[in-house]
Amino acid sequence: MKTAIAITTTLIAFAATGVMADELAASSQNHEALFDQFDANGDSVITMDEASASMTLTEEFETLDEDGSGDLTLAEFEELELSTGMEGQTNS
Repeated sequence: MKTAIAITTTLIAFAATGVMADELAASSQNHEALFDQFDANGDSVITMDEASASMTLTEEFETLDEDGSGDLTLAEFEELELSTGMEGQTNS
Protein backbone atom coordinates (compact mmCIF):
# COMPACT_ATOMS: atom_id res chain seq x y z
CA MET A 1 0.00 0.00 0.00
CA LYS A 2 2.80 2.44 0.90
CA THR A 3 4.52 1.59 -2.37
CA ALA A 4 1.35 2.33 -4.34
CA ILE A 5 0.98 5.71 -2.63
CA ALA A 6 4.62 6.55 -3.28
CA ILE A 7 4.31 5.62 -6.96
CA THR A 8 1.09 7.62 -7.32
CA THR A 9 2.66 10.64 -5.65
CA THR A 10 5.69 10.39 -7.93
CA LEU A 11 3.52 10.12 -11.05
CA ILE A 12 1.50 13.18 -10.02
CA ALA A 13 4.70 15.14 -9.42
CA PHE A 14 6.06 14.19 -12.84
CA ALA A 15 2.74 15.08 -14.51
CA ALA A 16 2.69 18.47 -12.79
CA THR A 17 6.28 19.11 -13.82
CA GLY A 18 5.36 18.33 -17.42
CA VAL A 19 2.46 20.76 -17.31
CA MET A 20 4.67 23.46 -15.81
CA ALA A 21 7.30 22.88 -18.51
CA ASP A 22 4.61 23.19 -21.19
CA GLU A 23 3.37 26.42 -19.63
CA LEU A 24 6.90 27.83 -19.48
CA ALA A 25 7.51 26.94 -23.12
CA ALA A 26 4.24 28.60 -24.14
CA SER A 27 5.10 31.66 -22.07
CA SER A 28 8.51 31.89 -23.71
CA GLN A 29 6.89 31.68 -27.15
CA ASN A 30 4.49 34.46 -26.15
CA HIS A 31 7.40 36.66 -25.07
CA GLU A 32 9.13 36.07 -28.38
CA ALA A 33 5.95 36.80 -30.35
CA LEU A 34 5.38 40.07 -28.48
CA PHE A 35 9.06 40.98 -28.86
CA ASP A 36 8.75 40.38 -32.61
CA GLN A 37 5.75 42.73 -32.75
CA PHE A 38 7.87 45.55 -31.36
CA ASP A 39 10.95 44.64 -33.43
CA ALA A 40 9.56 46.25 -36.59
CA ASN A 41 12.68 45.81 -38.73
CA GLY A 42 13.45 42.28 -37.54
CA ASP A 43 17.02 42.98 -36.39
CA SER A 44 16.49 41.10 -33.09
CA VAL A 45 16.59 44.22 -30.92
CA ILE A 46 14.01 46.86 -29.99
CA THR A 47 15.14 50.45 -30.46
CA MET A 48 13.63 53.43 -28.66
CA ASP A 49 11.72 54.29 -31.85
CA GLU A 50 10.25 50.79 -31.94
CA ALA A 51 9.51 50.94 -28.21
CA SER A 52 7.38 54.05 -28.72
CA ALA A 53 4.53 51.71 -29.72
CA SER A 54 4.03 51.13 -25.97
CA MET A 55 3.92 53.76 -23.25
CA THR A 56 5.02 51.18 -20.68
CA LEU A 57 7.97 50.04 -22.77
CA THR A 58 8.98 53.65 -23.49
CA GLU A 59 8.84 54.55 -19.78
CA GLU A 60 10.93 51.53 -18.75
CA PHE A 61 13.32 51.51 -21.70
CA GLU A 62 16.41 52.99 -20.01
CA THR A 63 15.97 50.79 -16.94
CA LEU A 64 15.64 47.66 -19.06
CA ASP A 65 18.62 48.51 -21.27
CA GLU A 66 21.02 46.94 -18.77
CA ASP A 67 24.09 47.17 -21.00
CA GLY A 68 23.41 50.76 -22.12
CA SER A 69 23.47 49.78 -25.79
CA GLY A 70 20.45 51.90 -26.73
CA ASP A 71 18.36 48.91 -27.67
CA LEU A 72 16.67 45.97 -25.95
CA THR A 73 17.46 42.32 -26.48
CA LEU A 74 14.87 39.61 -25.92
CA ALA A 75 16.39 38.88 -22.49
CA GLU A 76 16.15 42.54 -21.47
CA PHE A 77 12.59 42.75 -22.83
CA GLU A 78 11.53 39.68 -20.85
CA GLU A 79 12.45 41.54 -17.65
CA LEU A 80 9.69 44.04 -18.42
CA GLU A 81 7.14 41.29 -18.97
CA LEU A 82 8.15 39.59 -15.72
CA SER A 83 8.02 42.78 -13.69
CA THR A 84 4.83 44.28 -15.14
CA GLY A 85 2.91 41.31 -16.52
CA MET A 86 2.75 43.16 -19.85
CA GLU A 87 1.38 40.86 -22.53
CA GLY A 88 0.28 41.94 -25.99
CA GLN A 89 0.18 45.63 -25.10
CA THR A 90 0.96 47.77 -28.11
CA ASN A 91 -0.50 51.19 -28.86
CA SER A 92 -1.14 50.32 -32.49
